[in-house]
Amino acid sequence: MTTEADVVECLPALEKFFYLMTGDDNRSYEATSLTLLIAKGRLGRRRLFPSTLAWLLNVLWSEVLQTASFSPVSHLDIGALISLSQIPLPERAVLVLVDGYKLDLSTTALVIAEPVETISDRLEHARVMFSKLAGFAESRSPACCPQDDS
Repeated sequence: MTTEADVVECLPALEKFFYLMTGDDNRSYEATSLTLLIAKGRLGRRRLFPSTLAWLLNVLWSEVLQTASFSPVSHLDIGALISLSQIPLPERAVLVLVDGYKLDLSTTALVIAEPVETISDRLEHARVMFSKLAGFAESRSPACCPQDDS
């Protein structure tokens, strides 16, 4: 059974997930509020998920982020900075849920509503892309600012 305290505890994680998916911090509160409103009408689905957070992340992903009014950023050109926004949205979501939120693959598959095999493939692809971005950023660090090796 989900209590109000369980939901309140999830609010920061929902806002952060929205921000990580869209890069839009200004609308994270609005998206979270919409998620809660939609979730209220889908209380029966809560039992399908291992946690309140997983259930609410599923609502945010499938009902809010997939709408035109909350279109996620697919790519930002920000030079050599490592940015999650440079990773395609499906892979980015899986990377954040597994490596950031520490959800297991089966819970992530429930949140994203995709087979575990797809989630596993996306996670591997996202990790490779992120590693390449990190390597690119390191190779572009300015020569005028040597790293301190002490």
